This record gives sequence, C-alpha cells and structure tokens, in this order.
Amino acid sequence: MKKYLKSYSPYKILAISLSLILLSFSAIIFFSQLNDKSDLESAKVTELLELEDNQGLIYQNFLVRLNSQNLTINIKIPVNLPEVRSLEKGDTIYLQKVGDVEGGTEYLYTSTDRTLEFGAILVGFLAVILFVVGFKYTQDLFPSVTFLLMLVSGVFSLSTEVRFVFLSILGFMVIFTFISMIWYFEDLFIGVLSGLMIGLSLLFSVLLYSILINFTKSTEPVHFSDLFSSNSVINEFNQAKMLVIMIFTYSLLVYVFKILISKSIDYRGNLKKVTKEKLIKFTVDTVQAKVGQLLNLIFFLALGLNFLGLISEDYSIYKYIWNNSFFLSVVIDGVVAGITLIVGGYIMALITGIYLSSNTPVSKESK
Repeated sequence: MKKYLKSYSPYKILAISLSLILLSFSAIIFFSQLNDKSDLESAKVTELLELEDNQGLIYQNFLVRLNSQNLTINIKIPVNLPEVRSLEKGDTIYLQKVGDVEGGTEYLYTSTDRTLEFGAILVGFLAVILFVVGFKYTQDLFPSVTFLLMLVSGVFSLSTEVRFVFLSILGFMVIFTFISMIWYFEDLFIGVLSGLMIGLSLLFSVLLYSILINFTKSTEPVHFSDLFSSNSVINEFNQAKMLVIMIFTYSLLVYVFKILISKSIDYRGNLKKVTKEKLIKFTVDTVQAKVGQLLNLIFFLALGLNFLGLISEDYSIYKYIWNNSFFLSVVIDGVVAGITLIVGGYIMALITGIYLSSNTPVSKESK
C-alpha cells in the first residue's frame, strides 16, 4: 500500500481525497432521499386493459402487481402523459399511496423505472470513451461525471430557493476545477487560481445576463440580487436561465483554462531564457486563438438549443426579427457566454504568464 501511495504526488492524493468526500456526500444525500420516498411502491405491469372515458379525460387501465405485497391491483393513468403510451407488459412503474378507499388502498402513478436503461447508456458511453481514447484522456470527464452523480443524488432538489441552487452549483464548480487542476498540473497555486477565476467569471456571467435582459426589456426585470435572496424560488424562466448560462459557460472556461496552462507550461519548458514578457505574450495569444474558435461554437450551440423555438415563432407581426423578445434572448445567451469567456480567459492568461515566469525551473543555459 505504501509503495502504491508513493507513486502518487501529494497533489494527486489531495485530489483523490476531495473526490471521495464529494462522492460520499452524494451517497449520503442519495440514501437520505430514498428514505424520504419510502412511500413509493414499485409495481410490474401485468396486463393492459381498456381505455376509459371519464368526463372527457381518457384513462388507460392497467393491471399491476405490487412487488412488496405480491398483490394485483387496477391502476388508471391519463393517456395525455406521453410516457404512458409506451408502457408495455412487464415494465416496472412506481406508485404513490394517496389514501384508503373502500375495498383497499388507492395508488397513483408517479413514474416509470428506467434504471437499467439509464445505467446501460452511461456504462456504454464510458466503455466507448475508454476503448477509443484511453484512461488518460477519460480523466477529462471528471467534472461532468461528478456533477451528474451529484445531480442524480438529489442534492440540487433539497430546496427550491434560487439562493441554494445557485450557490451550491457555483461552489461545486469551483471545487471541481480545483481538483482537476491540481490533478493535472500538480500545482496548488494553479488549482486555487483556476477555482477562484471560475467562481468570479460565473458571477460575472449571471450579472451580465441580468444587465442585458433588463437593458433590452425583453422580459420581466431579472435582478442579480435574486440569486442571494432567501425568499426567491425558481419559478420564473429567466431565473432558471441564469443558472443554465452559468453551467454552459463553465464548460467553456474549464476547457480554455486547461489548454492555456498546458501549452504555457510546455512553452516555458522549451525556452532557453524565460522572461515575463514572452510568457505573457504567449498566454494572451493562446487565449485569443482559442476564444476565437469557441465564439463560433457558442453561436451554433445557442442557436441549436433554441432553434425549434425560433422557427416556430411567427415573425410576420414584427417589422424586424430582432424586435422579437425570444430571438433577442438567444442573442443575449451567446453574447454573455462569449464576453465571459473573453474576460475570464484574458485575466487568467495574464496571471498565468506572470506566475509561470516567476516560478521557473532551472533554465537550460544553467544546465
């Protein structure tokens, strides 16, 4: 065991320890959520029965067997639920006990069990990634896989307050960044710097989004202070949109930061004489080139995610397309992500150049 630990630097051990803490936290939340939902009953569909018209609302009748009681009961599910139309004999569903009626207990349909399908998709995807790119590059999936596990655990559904969701997402993303950076570059300062820059950049992105939305008057006013309010819940589309912008921008920032630091360290290693000016110029040029490429990506991502809404809108009542508030919101999404990437990337480039020039290993000439 000691020999195995010696092959890892203290930075990697710290990264592994923090990762285990996050996963343990997710597991605790997950099992506590399971206890909270102990009133849900799993049941297997044994027979599809006839449709029933109840004052214009159409129900599909099912015979289901409760797994915990080995009891067969009749369940009525509205056919306007899209997933109900695909239910077949042998499928497992979840029911919630709503009360006792004459002759037994009344249950309502809540969801279909898709555990096997969900697990198969994830395992299949990870297997393909491991087979094609290998374990070394699969490590890049750490933030997304960890965030997915935390999402599945139910940590973000503990409260509907905007403040809780916003601060928890922001905090976890700072931690994800710190863990990733100290694992790859084994440098505590780079890890702390990257985490802080991620946090500040994401705060800037949601602030900029609220400013632009209010400036264009394309929706109801959106206040940046709502993200810290104790009585503000996620019930407005644009409040949720601020969180979406933040998550979307995070992925781009982490990608740019990793490319920037990796190329800068390689560049410094190839220099015979390291100067602050050379390194800063290189880091700025690297960010400039990468941001230029990503701005094109941002445009098509923002367009693609909203394209159905765009083409289904009736623009005949507007003199110009940009007078439509929905179209304007799509433009704002892309502008916010792009400007955040530019501001965060350039500041990170300057600090990285200064730090690497002042923390230079023995030069080739002295060797």
